[in-house]
Amino acid sequence: MKTFSQLREQIIIEAKMQDQKGWINYKTGKSYIWKTSTKPWHTQYVCMHPKKFGLTEEQILKILAGAGWVDPDNGKPNVPDEETQKSFEYLKNGVHDTQFELKDHLEKQGWVQVSHETYTGITGGSMKASERDLHSLAKIIEKKFSASSLDFTSPHVGIMLLGKRGTERITIKDKFTWKSFLNTGKVVKQRSALAAFR
Repeated sequence: MKTFSQLREQIIIEAKMQDQKGWINYKTGKSYIWKTSTKPWHTQYVCMHPKKFGLTEEQILKILAGAGWVDPDNGKPNVPDEETQKSFEYLKNGVHDTQFELKDHLEKQGWVQVSHETYTGITGGSMKASERDLHSLAKIIEKKFSASSLDFTSPHVGIMLLGKRGTERITIKDKFTWKSFLNTGKVVKQRSALAAFR
């Protein structure tokens, strides 16, 4: 059973970290994190602030046109048109959330979508990230979200980092394993709460 001061500290920490999401670049260390439970969506944020990601609106339109978001009757392949502009506006206004080719472009640059939900923990990943990249990402997550302060005693709280094929999913459910991963970049065998007393 937790003491009053432990409960108070946990409430303060949870209040600071409630439902956040954003983008982290494990190559440059840049991050854009916002507190929210809904909008802006990840892709919406990129379309609203393309310069933060080293893009222009024109570059995003070319990515969309290259993905086939052009008028099927009158459009030319890979050339932005009115249909492409309309699709961009849908992304920018949050009508659509995901655009795989734009996400792929960002992942090649080192950007990773992350989310932190109070009752489930932290999730982030990129289909381009190696285990070494995930270790760099973990260090930034620790700085931005104070991940060591998560309530790992809850069975639903943890940290999940996803990487490219061949890199296994890194799922961490205890503070010891998280701190070890931060220091070494390797996932050690997870410890149960009772193992500490043996």
